[in-house]
Amino acid sequence: TLTRSKPDEREPDKRPLDLGLIRRLLAYMRPHARTRNLLLVFVVLRAIQLPLVAWMTGAVINGPITAKAGWDAVALGAAGFLLLAGITQFCFHYRQRLALEIGEAVIHDLRNELFAHLQKMPMSYFNTTKTGRIISRITSDCEALRVGVQDVLFVSQVGTGQMLVAAAFMAWYDLALFGIVLVITPCVWGLN
Repeated sequence: TLTRSKPDEREPDKRPLDLGLIRRLLAYMRPHARTRNLLLVFVVLRAIQLPLVAWMTGAVINGPITAKAGWDAVALGAAGFLLLAGITQFCFHYRQRLALEIGEAVIHDLRNELFAHLQKMPMSYFNTTKTGRIISRITSDCEALRVGVQDVLFVSQVGTGQMLVAAAFMAWYDLALFGIVLVITPCVWGLN
């Protein structure tokens, strides 16, 4: 007797992240351009601020503390450090808040689009596709995308910016030492 083969019930293999997927993700942010652009401003500020805090600490230690300039110079340096740290926390709060807003907005739009697409599917699709797989696409896959927008995308931009600003500070202070660090970095990275 001939038996009908069942449709493949395995989950499709996960593809590596590619630029086309990132472009599609960024396209979902277009309707929220104002929030996205404001978020990018906070991303740039945050990327500059954290290396600046480290530089400010070194400037206070190497400046008034090393020169024993007196408590007023040390207090002025500490006040500048506290002001910069306060502004850094302000930027961190609003970067996080705007990332949450845009992540929720993108997922709201995506879920609406998925629901509209499912309404257009023929009944044969629902006969051959497990309900759990459909629900998984709408819930857990969208949730993974939300995490990608809120956490991964903008946090990685902050990290990249911090790395570039810190590299610029290092090169400005001591170019030879920066060259040594630049040569050692791939070796250390390879050990991880």
